[in-house]
Amino acid sequence: MIVHLDYLIPETKVSVKTVIESMDEKDIPTFFETKEDAISFYENVLNLKEVADAKEKNELDLFDELITKNINQKTVDPSEIDLIIIIDDALQRGNRMPNFGQYIQHSYGFNKADVLILSGNHCSNIEYAITYAELMLKSEMINNILIVGINKVKHYPERVIENYAIMGDGIGIVVLSSKNEKGVKVNGSFSLTHGAFYEADLSKIPPILLYKNYTLCISGLLKKYKLSPSMFSEIILQNANISAILECFKSLGFKTKKMNLDHISEYGHIDCIDFIINLKRVVDKNIEKSTKIISFGNGYAGSNICLNLETL
Repeated sequence: MIVHLDYLIPETKVSVKTVIESMDEKDIPTFFETKEDAISFYENVLNLKEVADAKEKNELDLFDELITKNINQKTVDPSEIDLIIIIDDALQRGNRMPNFGQYIQHSYGFNKADVLILSGNHCSNIEYAITYAELMLKSEMINNILIVGINKVKHYPERVIENYAIMGDGIGIVVLSSKNEKGVKVNGSFSLTHGAFYEADLSKIPPILLYKNYTLCISGLLKKYKLSPSMFSEIILQNANISAILECFKSLGFKTKKMNLDHISEYGHIDCIDFIINLKRVVDKNIEKSTKIISFGNGYAGSNICLNLETL
């Protein structure tokens, strides 16, 4: 069960215009003919003017600030954590120190925690990590798990993901426990990974194939757990260009008014931390017990996953 979520977003920001203008002409997303076209799309279609930028702070700085706060507030107890799952950046866009997990163990008192590095599913790594964590908790060999996700992009051009998103910096944590009776229960998941997307190049993937896979993943969760769209009161999506995903949800009978879209353009797309931000905002609304939540995560190498969540 998810018992605690927290995140940290840098207050400093960089404009979309600065990010796009930093790119070489040859690296402009293939969907646009000029830098001006790209800037206009992000600003006017996605309503994205700027994204969070940690500037001189590195990944360790972000982690230290967030974990120190949570340890001091006793929302994270290092002595109780049995496993730390660190979400890795397969594209190496940050400047993460070597042996980051072992550094965490040594420096913050996670003395009995093992370290597991999870990678390969890009922005949907967090949903996969939560799914695997729940399975470990059910084995009764592990009681408490800390998941850490950090997004720190060093070079502005690396922030651009075709016409899907411009990435911001930030960090998020999730604590899962088998002992608590209050939190967010993970009732199940359904994943659909398309290996043919291994090049992770959105410009080479036919949109109709993306729609098909999104729909198959969402409908797969419904079928697996005998659910209907009307059962869900909240829908969590990534902070990016979700136009295609919205159409898939609507085609399956979901109501868009249940989708949390108000902050899509607030920070930019912060990789897997989007899920943590958006779920925490739902939980912080003090919604009723037994509220059903569906989340959809997609990694741009074709890893799609839906979670069936419920508040307790």
